This record gives sequence, C-alpha cells and structure tokens, in this order.
Amino acid sequence: MTSRLLRNLFARLLLALLPHAAIADSPAPTDLILRGVGNTYRGQLGIGVVGYESTPKQTFTGIASVSAAYERAFFIRTDGSLWAMGDNRTGQLGDGSTINRSTPVLIAADVASVSAGDSHTLFIKTDGTLWAMGYNYQGQLGDGSTTDSHTPVQVATGVASVSAGSDHTLFVKIDGSLWAMGSNGNGQLGHGPTTRRSIPFQIATDVAYVSAGAYHTLFVKTDGTLWATGDNHYGQLGDGTTDSYRTTPVQVATGVASVSAGGDHTLFIKTEGSLWATGANNFGQLGDGTTDDRSTPVQIAAGVTAVSTNYSHTLFVKTDGSLWAMGFNYDSQLGDGSFNNRATPLQIATGVTSLSAGSCHSLFIKIDASLWVMGSNFSGQFGDGTSPIRSSPAQIHTGVTSVTAGDSHSLFIKPDASLWAMGANHAGQLGDGTTTDRSAPVQIATDVATVSAGDLHTLFVKTDGSLWATGNNDYGQLGDGTTNSRSTFLQIATGVTSVSAGAFHTLFVKTDGSLWAVGSNDYGRLGDSDTNQRSTPVQIATGVASVSAGDSHSLFVKTDGTLWAAGANYFGQLGDGTETSRSTPVQIATEVASVSAGGGHTLFVKTDGSLWATGFNFSGELGDGTTTGRTTPVQIANGVASVFAGGSHSLFVKSDDSLWSVGLNNCGQLGDGSTADRPLPVLIATRVVSASAGSFHSLFIQNPATPSHFAAWAAAALLTGANATPTADLDADGVPNLLEYAFGTSPTLADAARGRPAATLGTVSNQPALVLTHRRRKAAGLTTVYQSTASLTAPAVWTPVTLTPTIINPDADGDGLVELVSVSVPLPLGANPALFLRVSVSE
Repeated sequence: MTSRLLRNLFARLLLALLPHAAIADSPAPTDLILRGVGNTYRGQLGIGVVGYESTPKQTFTGIASVSAAYERAFFIRTDGSLWAMGDNRTGQLGDGSTINRSTPVLIAADVASVSAGDSHTLFIKTDGTLWAMGYNYQGQLGDGSTTDSHTPVQVATGVASVSAGSDHTLFVKIDGSLWAMGSNGNGQLGHGPTTRRSIPFQIATDVAYVSAGAYHTLFVKTDGTLWATGDNHYGQLGDGTTDSYRTTPVQVATGVASVSAGGDHTLFIKTEGSLWATGANNFGQLGDGTTDDRSTPVQIAAGVTAVSTNYSHTLFVKTDGSLWAMGFNYDSQLGDGSFNNRATPLQIATGVTSLSAGSCHSLFIKIDASLWVMGSNFSGQFGDGTSPIRSSPAQIHTGVTSVTAGDSHSLFIKPDASLWAMGANHAGQLGDGTTTDRSAPVQIATDVATVSAGDLHTLFVKTDGSLWATGNNDYGQLGDGTTNSRSTFLQIATGVTSVSAGAFHTLFVKTDGSLWAVGSNDYGRLGDSDTNQRSTPVQIATGVASVSAGDSHSLFVKTDGTLWAAGANYFGQLGDGTETSRSTPVQIATEVASVSAGGGHTLFVKTDGSLWATGFNFSGELGDGTTTGRTTPVQIANGVASVFAGGSHSLFVKSDDSLWSVGLNNCGQLGDGSTADRPLPVLIATRVVSASAGSFHSLFIQNPATPSHFAAWAAAALLTGANATPTADLDADGVPNLLEYAFGTSPTLADAARGRPAATLGTVSNQPALVLTHRRRKAAGLTTVYQSTASLTAPAVWTPVTLTPTIINPDADGDGLVELVSVSVPLPLGANPALFLRVSVSE
C-alpha cells in the first residue's frame, strides 16, 4: 500500500487528494515461467530446434520499429535510439567495427526509420537526414565513393523514407521525389542505362512508397498506381511478362496502398486491404497454394494491413492483429515450429502491430511493444547472446512447478502433475519410447511428484510414491536388476519420497527415512562400504531427509541436520579435509538445510542461510573469488534459500528470490550474457522460484512481473520506465509507478507533473463542491474507487462515494489509453466545512 496527500486551501476549505494502490498478490503457480540458458546443441533448452528459434521468442520490449536483413537485425526503441545486432563483416551495423554482435549495440539517436540491404544499412533521423553504412562496392551508400564505411555517413537531407535492396538503395524525399543509387545491372535504378551510380539521382516524382527487392524496384505514387523496374526473370514486376529486365519503370496496378519486394517476387496491398502477389514461387512464398511462378498479380488474402517479404518467405498482418506466414522455411523463419515450406498462409501469432522479414529469420512487434524473433540465429541476429549457444535466458514454457537438468536433457513438471522432457535422447533418457532427440518439450508421464535427471538416465516419483526409471543402464543405475538400457519408464520401487540421479548411479529416500543406492560404485559412491557395482538397490542409511548425487560422489542430509558424504574425493568434494575417496559415508557438517552435488564440487546451505562450498574450483565454481580447490568447506554467501550444482558451475537462489550464478560459462550457462567464467557470483534474475544446473546448461522457474496487467498497459502506452518495478518511485516524488501510470503520467519524464490531479472549488445544485479533475488509464485490470472523510485525525474513517466521472477528453495524451475525467462532491454545510477526498487505484 502506498499513498500521497495533496492539500489545497480555498478560503476556509481544506481539500485533499490521497491516491493509493493495492498491489496484486503473487500470481498463481500456473503463471510460473520456465527459462533456460547455456548449451542447446541437443535441444535441452527446449526452445524449438538446435541453433534456431522455430517458434516465436520474445527478446526485447519498448520497441517502436524493426528491420530484418541478411543475418542481422535492427530495431528502434521508443526513445528514438537505433540498435543493431548480427552479421557485421562489412561494417553494416555501423558501430565502427567489423565484429559480429550477438547482443544489441547502440548505433545512433533520434532515428525515425531504418532499412537494411544485403550488406549495407541506411537510416533516417528525425531531422530528415539520411545516413548510410556498410558495403559500398556498387556505390549503394550514395556518398560518391565505392569505399565501405564502418560508421554512418550522411547522404541526403529532407528524406521521408528509404529502402535498401541487395546492392542498391532508393529513398523518397518529403517533396515526393524518388532517388536511387548503387547497382544497376538489371535496371533496378530505373533510369534507362544499366550503369551503377554512387551519387543519388532522381528517377520519379509524386512517390508515396518505395520498396527495393534483390534486383528490382517497386514504388507507389500518390495516385495509388504501382510502378516496377529491374529484374523480371520470374515475373516479379507483375506486368504479365517474364522479360529479363526493365530499365525504366512500368505501371503494374492501381489502387495500391503499399508494396514489399522480395528476392524475386512482389507483394502489394490495395487500399481496400486485399493482398496480391506475383513473381517467383518456388517455395510457396506467394501464398497461393502452389509453387508456380506468377507473371501477373494474384490475390492472396483480404483484410491485410501490413506485409513484409524477403528472399523466399513472406509475412503479413491482418486488421485483427493476426500474423500470417508462408514460403521458405528451411531455417524455421515462418515460426510455425517446423522446417516445412508453406504454400498457403499459416497463422503464427496474434496482437501484432508491425513486422520485418529477413533472409532466414523474421521479426515482429506486438501491441505491448515487445519484440519477437524466429528463424536462424547463427550470426546472433536475435541479439539474445550467441547461437547455437544461448548466453541469456530464453523463455521456454509457462505453468511449470519444478524442473531438473541432466547432462544434455531437461525435464519439468506442470501444475497438473504431467512430466515433460526435451533434449538428448540417444540413450532413451527421455522415456518417450524412442531414442530421438527432442528440441521441443514432449509429455512423458502423469501424476508425477518429483523428477531427477542423470547424465544418461532419468527417474521420477509418482504421487503414489512409486519410483520409475528410464535411459542408460550400463552400470545398473536403473535398479531393475539388469544392465539393459530402456527407452520407456519401468517401476523399480514403492514408498519413495525423493530421488537423485548421479552420472551413473541413483539414490532415493523412502517414506521411513531409509536411503537406498544403486548403479556404478567406483570410488565407493554408493556408500555401501565397497566398490562393487549394484543393479538392485541396497540400503545405505536411516533417518535421511534429503539426498543429492554428483558425478562420482553422493551426499545426504539427515533429519538431525548433519551432512554426510561418500565416493570420489580426488578434488576434495567430500569436504572432509582430505583427497581420499570414501566407500562409507563420513560426516561433514551440522545444521545443514539442503545440499547439491556437482561434477567435482559440493554446495550446501545451512539453517542460518549461509552457503558453503568445497571441491573442484578450476572454473571458479565454488564462488570464493579464486580458482583454488578446497578440501574443507568455505562460506560463499548469506541469505541463501536453495542451491544447485552443475558440471562445473553453480546456481543459488537467495531468500529475496534473486538467482545468482558462478563458475564455468563456456556455453553461456551462467546466463549473464557472456561466455566468460565467473569466480564470484553474478546476479542473473529476480522473482525466481527454483532452478536446476545441468552439465553445460541451466534452467530456472520465474514468477512473471506483478502486478500482471501493469507491464502490458504501461508498455502499450510506450511510457518511459515501463519495465521498472511497479512500486518503485523513479522521480522520488512519493508516488509509485503504478499510480503515476494509472493517472497517465510518466515518472521519468521532465514534465512528469503535467496532468496530475487538480482540486478546485465548484458547485453542485447550487451547493459548494469539491471538483476533482484527473487523468486515468483505460485498462481492463484497473479499478478506481473514490472515498471521502471529514477529518484526517487518526484513525480516519474513509467512506466510499458513488460518483460518475464526467469524461472531459477521451484521449488526453493522444495514445488512446488515457482519458481526462472530472468528479464533483458536495461539501458539508456548516461554519467550517471540510472534505478530504482520495482515489484508490488498484489492480
């Protein structure tokens, strides 16, 4: 609960306004989000396919416009800043280098629009200046040379729009004149000869819209006529012929609103919303249900507002905000979760406002200003880290209650107790009856309570206490009395409360507190006093509360809080002060709440929240700031709630729900946006419920931002600071973000005071009244209640007042989301009338 008191004194009247907000409770478990980072060569992150995004993935918010090009992408934020990512071999990102960028880099400010060709880029600033950078062999930058430029160079002034082709550029000035420069071997510049131009020259007037294909050019005049010039081998000019090319523009259609030129095909939207296509169709990019080329336009769809096409695939948005895709899908750029080409349009997403098709990837923006990506990411054009390695968290699934990461596979449980699996499956560890790797989650079982993944085997406990196993069984780790591997789950025990899978051994605890072990017993990891392999479970200890199996060692916590260890100790992972392996458990510590065993290191949390580590530390996985191994535990952190040890990295969640990571990061498994090892813990995420560390990847479950509606309507209004915590007070005026946004103000703008609530003296039925005028957000999840009191003397008694606001302006700031309203409340009669009014804004 937050509040602010505004007092205004009119003669003998004390008027006050006290808005406050009731922040929503934490979301239900079904709202939890599963995120993953790190290695995904086997699909263990479950993000679609290895090295690609085969289904749309959200990357950034606060985006105003976007442009996709060959292996790179650009976006403009709502503050006008231009950002770039992906291929930069010819300096086409404009950051002064030729280094590919897998995370966005800032290029310029005050940018209005951007367009990217094969290896060059152009953008227009808000002052109408045109800037260019990148490859310039054909003079496509228009600076009078054929020299590449790694930083933006100004080309023209008074520019309204620009479009970059493969090696040529076109732009329209504010006076409607069309200008061209660059390659002209196919007549794409439209001026008669086929000589290239390194300085812009005018080719048409009264032009409203222009689009450059690979080797052809299209433009729409102010009268709605569509004109085309350049390559026409596939009928992409739409003039009914397949002449090799045209060197001067020819009229193709009338009543055209906009056009998009692909590699060898063309799409345009007519003023009534119909979508038409012509040209090459070998991959179904025309969307007419065939793969036949067209030399005259054919209608594809109706009710279309925007279209974008690149070499061989097409995207378009309908008036209802639905996104549709068709054509080439080798890199899953259609975002339908497959690699199948589509000859008819397929719906991909909803709530879409704008889009851009790259050569092998696609980008689109939703109404909440979030940016979504799909397709190839081999040059880092998604800007989410690196690929196929993922070095920053990617959302995988929602509605997850628990998760576990194996060596190269992952499993999670949903609220309905269903078990899902993804990743490597060559040993049958996913339990789906096959040995086929899965790059998207597949349901494995129902009624599952807990799950644990080893290197090549998987175990889960059902709600009835039965224990089930699948996968590699070379060492008898499945506990079925054999060494036969399995691709389907087999029940191996009953009355089980918890289970932990090591590299090649298994530990589980029964309801009576007894600890059982099975599988490989090298170094005595089973803790049964010898080193003999076991294919049927053997009892190890009693009074056990929890257990964790590492690569070659085992740890368990007893009900009295004592920590015990057995197995390999060549790195000091047992923490007993020696490097001597143990075949019988040895006590390590007391007052222990939880423990986690990694590849060669051990982590445990004490009841006071302190985190301790011992063992292998070559990559800094112990988190003590060194790479020196430890044979006795060293304290790493305080306020820790849970800990998770991976192959050579560590994760822990603090009591404030923050997630921290440390150690090896060669595959981005730490999730900090880099691949640099970390000897000290680094903050990765907040609102984290649980996590799990695999050999080279990490998974965690996250609560979405609360309140749930806040981000949506703040982002939709393009308000600065929309991603900030709703309860934060960015401008330190005592009003939290939620309130200021609710009243249509932005706390980070210089004129934030403008439009704040105001109280004045008025009348209602000839009686003095308090008139309150304020702006309020029109959001479905927002409730505004008026309350009044005659005195602020504690305890003040606030009484609801039934008021019907008068709408003064339905769109106070021009964004369609904020209205200006007024309410009037009669003042009490008497010698000293006083009224205090407050507005309760809740979500």
